Amino acid sequence: MPDKRYTPDISRELTTFEHLWNEYQEGTEKHRFSHFQEWAMSWNGLKDPVEIDRRALELMSQDYSIHFHVWTCDTFFDFLYRARTALNLSFEIEFFHFNKEEGEGIYILKKSGSNEESEKRH
Repeated sequence: MPDKRYTPDISRELTTFEHLWNEYQEGTEKHRFSHFQEWAMSWNGLKDPVEIDRRALELMSQDYSIHFHVWTCDTFFDFLYRARTALNLSFEIEFFHFNKEEGEGIYILKKSGSNEESEKRH
């Protein structure tokens, strides 16, 4: 997972759990264009709204791969824990490594017993 502090995402707002929860509930398509607009502003440095929209549409037409969401390693840990609770998932973070050279966190999740059992161990 890219850490925004080490990518051109640095100026972007952190993705909140609530933002992701809304996308989960509403579907991602509703938010797609705004993600590409944000990308055009941060990665392409565009400020003019017409140019931002033009670039967003261009990227979307190319099915260009962007970072739709932005975290630091700490905020991604928070996301994982909150998602586990909200969705009643059963997993543990088996391993984490921060690769500063690549500016990314590597997370290995392991299925576990019930969510209650997992919580007792933490």
